[in-house]
Amino acid sequence: MVLVGIVVALPAAGVGLLFAGWVDRRMPVVPQAPAAPALGASAAAAMHPLPGLVPSLLPIILPVLLISSHTVVVSMTARPGMHLAMWSALASYTAIVGNPNLALLVAVAIAMWVCARQRRVSRADLAEMVETSLMSAGVMILIIAASGAFGVALQATEIGPVIERAFVGQAAASGMGSGLIFLFLGFGVASLIKIAQGSSTVAMITTAAMLAAMLPANGGGLPFHTVYVATAIASGSLVGTWMNDSGFWLFSKMGGVTEIETLKSWTPVLAIVGVTAMVTTLVLAVLVPLR
Repeated sequence: MVLVGIVVALPAAGVGLLFAGWVDRRMPVVPQAPAAPALGASAAAAMHPLPGLVPSLLPIILPVLLISSHTVVVSMTARPGMHLAMWSALASYTAIVGNPNLALLVAVAIAMWVCARQRRVSRADLAEMVETSLMSAGVMILIIAASGAFGVALQATEIGPVIERAFVGQAAASGMGSGLIFLFLGFGVASLIKIAQGSSTVAMITTAAMLAAMLPANGGGLPFHTVYVATAIASGSLVGTWMNDSGFWLFSKMGGVTEIETLKSWTPVLAIVGVTAMVTTLVLAVLVPLR
């Protein structure tokens, strides 16, 4: 999944970058003025150099390593012939340090320490910077939570099963029970669910569960590996982002652009990326079936 995902993602990212550059040239955006930073923090930043590469990357890489450590340890306990007692004992510790909330809290603490140490920011200035950051993040959290609640409300309408029945009926009417129809089915259903309720995660999980019940046992009846079904579903989950998607508001508020500008930039870019990934998936499924 990781290897095929990289192969599918690279051309999609390249086309998305080219399209984003084209949009940027045709639609210049003037970001909204950010909140004025604390005076003391600005003065301290001007007097001291920025931190080095390693301290700058540490708050980003460390939580990834901590969270991944538990996944690696748990996967080791499932492998035959490994020292299960040792890995099982280690798993109890990695379950704590690999907790996403704790890992991100450690990353925030390290980032504050790097800032205070490198720029020699006083405790009062650091507290003022944290307060300003929390105020800005609070607005985004409220907006994202509201859009998430809207998505949950749409999920409660059970629109997913309606879309599922429509696609299953269409597939049965066309007489195509295997092959590329599953790729188009996964892409189409994931796109519709994404547009309907806004969450890419829900769209992927719902579509994957639907197709899992429709695919031949262990994918034996398919002319290609089932990993391509997964990439087709993931491609469809990128298409159709709008106001009910929390990522839409995250891009809008952090990028300092209006909702209309986000619809003209973020929405088509993700659609182009998703469609390109789907085309790549189709080409690989035909030329490199991995069977």
